[in-house]
Amino acid sequence: MQRRSAMRRLVFVSLCVLLLFGGLFFIFMPSYRGSIRGTVIQQSSQAPATPSRRYLAVRLDDGTTVQAGLTGRANYSAGRRVMVKEITNRVFGYKWYQITGPVDDRDGAGNRSSQNRR
Repeated sequence: MQRRSAMRRLVFVSLCVLLLFGGLFFIFMPSYRGSIRGTVIQQSSQAPATPSRRYLAVRLDDGTTVQAGLTGRANYSAGRRVMVKEITNRVFGYKWYQITGPVDDRDGAGNRSSQNRR
């Protein structure tokens, strides 16, 4: 009788551990959508402005305004063009944004306009 009870407990604990780690795997499995261009509006006053992690208000090219995380000591003033990475949680659909770097607009429109003059 004791062996059967010990075996049931072992099976129960094993299933609980599998469900726990399986659930954590799906919760923390992000899906990277891609980089989106945007313009910095202002530094957010709602999030802490520590040097290690800051948040900036960014208006994306599709018109959406988001809070994008910024890691490090880069200084982006209002009106600066940046690349923003959108990360989506596959299970719950939660999205968060992270600034990956500045955008050099001279590579795009500037070269095209000089070619059109010729």
